[in-house]
Amino acid sequence: MRLVRFDGTPGWSSMHGQSPDFGYIPNDLNYFENYMARVGQETEATRAKYYPSTSANYYQVTWEPYILWKDTDKNFVALYQHAYNGIHS
Repeated sequence: MRLVRFDGTPGWSSMHGQSPDFGYIPNDLNYFENYMARVGQETEATRAKYYPSTSANYYQVTWEPYILWKDTDKNFVALYQHAYNGIHS
C-alpha cells in the first residue's frame, strides 16, 4: 500500500487565505478537481516507476475532519466528490 496524504486545502485555493486550510472547501472546486487529476497522474507514474510491486495508491484528503472541519456537510461531500473525480480521471 502506498499512501498519498494531503494536509488541507493549499493556501492558493483557500477561501479564507489560510495555508493550509483544514476547515473549508476550496474557493474553486473545478480548479481543485483539475489539481487532483494532476496529482493522481503524477503519483501513479511515481508508483509505477519506483514501487511496481505496489498495486495502488491510497489518498488521504482530510485529516480528522470531525475535529477540524468547520464548513457544511454538503461542502464536505462536494470536496470528496471533486477529489475522487480528479484522482480517477
